[in-house]
Amino acid sequence: MDAAFNHAGASAVESFHEYTEEAYDHLLDVNLKGVFLAMLAEIKATLADGGAIVNTSSVGSLIGNHGLAPYIAASMV
Repeated sequence: MDAAFNHAGASAVESFHEYTEEAYDHLLDVNLKGVFLAMLAEIKATLADGGAIVNTSSVGSLIGNHGLAPYIAASMV
């Protein structure tokens, strides 16, 4: 593998007080755990053959956006 690029972006636009724990768990599973699991496989390939892994996150972690508080919090990790 020469290169891998990870950028997960699951979200729902809702007022924070209407966000459910189930929706938050889904967001974390996709945006954080998904990238983590992808990297586990990618790291094994890059250690064996060389290559690069690039992970990016949302610009929203820097500027925020109405209705995306849980997504923004997860993007800052």
